[in-house]
Amino acid sequence: MYGLLIVLFITDIRHKLKRKLWYLLHVLAYPIFTLALIHGFYLGTDSSTIWLKMMYSGTLLVLVLLTVIRILIQPRKGQIRVTEMKQM
Repeated sequence: MYGLLIVLFITDIRHKLKRKLWYLLHVLAYPIFTLALIHGFYLGTDSSTIWLKMMYSGTLLVLVLLTVIRILIQPRKGQIRVTEMKQM
């Protein structure tokens, strides 16, 4: 839980950080989410309930799906992003 708060804080101050440092810190969201998910599945007080396991499985599925979509949609080399076009 505290790890996700740190990622949220880093997102809020990203304009004060260098882009590479922000990105490296922001990518910590993936292992933090994974650890929280493992904790919920095996150590949580409600970990034996089926509805909670379904919720955790659903969030994992959404995360994997969105990550795959993001990887597939990344711009190719030389391609201009929409945000870069607005700055021109």
